[in-house]
Amino acid sequence: GRVVDVLRRQGYVSALAVIVCPNEASVRLHESLGFERVGVMPTMGFKQGRWHDVGVWHLRLRDPGSTVPAISSVQEVLAQD
Repeated sequence: GRVVDVLRRQGYVSALAVIVCPNEASVRLHESLGFERVGVMPTMGFKQGRWHDVGVWHLRLRDPGSTVPAISSVQEVLAQD
């Protein structure tokens, strides 16, 4: 929701989510926002005394175009509301 909207308005091209697996609730949330799983880093995260895979999800916010976009600050974006 709101964070993705702010990132788009700031001018970002992509957003990444890094999720320690398993975490179905987080996966469902991110996928409901349009994120797609693009990779996994096996046994990358240590949590609660165990090693876990860490998944990476990607969301294209806008067409990257041929130039590097100017990025607005969060304050600039929120001041427009």
